[in-house]
Amino acid sequence: MQYCLKALPTCQAGFFPLLLRFRPIPCYRCPPVLTEISPEKKYIKHTSMPVLFTSDLSFPDVLLRVYGTRDALTRLQFVTERSTQDEGSNGQYEAVPKDDLPLFQDLRRQLAEYFNQSRRKFTLPVRTRGTVFQEEVWRLLSEIPYGETRSYGELAQKLGHKNKARAVGGAAHVNPLPILVPCHRLVGSTGALTGFAAGLEVKEYLLRLEGALKDGRFSMPT
Repeated sequence: MQYCLKALPTCQAGFFPLLLRFRPIPCYRCPPVLTEISPEKKYIKHTSMPVLFTSDLSFPDVLLRVYGTRDALTRLQFVTERSTQDEGSNGQYEAVPKDDLPLFQDLRRQLAEYFNQSRRKFTLPVRTRGTVFQEEVWRLLSEIPYGETRSYGELAQKLGHKNKARAVGGAAHVNPLPILVPCHRLVGSTGALTGFAAGLEVKEYLLRLEGALKDGRFSMPT
């Protein structure tokens, strides 16, 4: 938040006085997404952070919180006791609740089908922002088939860095779109469950839901 506290309210850049009886008017030199007058009507408040819409999605066994624009999903997180309302915005965005956003409604429908085991792939626009390495890992995660798992080492080899299994795990841990980008399908080289940002119980639940656990072992490629 930034405030203009001149004797005569000015825009964020100080370009010209905002007159007109202190009524807020837009300034073409400033990039505020939201502009409103203060309760005291003495100055103009600018919210210079871009806006992300958000909504909570409740399912029988899972509560999720989604963030995104009108055109793309940017983050999906499991809501836990330690989650905060704006965790998905990383303090860089103004999180605005909007349950009726068509994209969120489409996500809700597709997730409901996924949890009912009637959907295996998602057809939703997404937008991620990571390092080149992270983006490559997330791309490979998206290629792991439903009902199967891969090891961290396998993904590292596909990337041409066979000794970077730990780095692959780090990239998977910060995956902004779990389930949609199925980082839960990564397991240890022996098939053992390893770290998952939402907890190992959630990871096992998703893998069992997909039928990846067969005869007490996770389905690995032959």
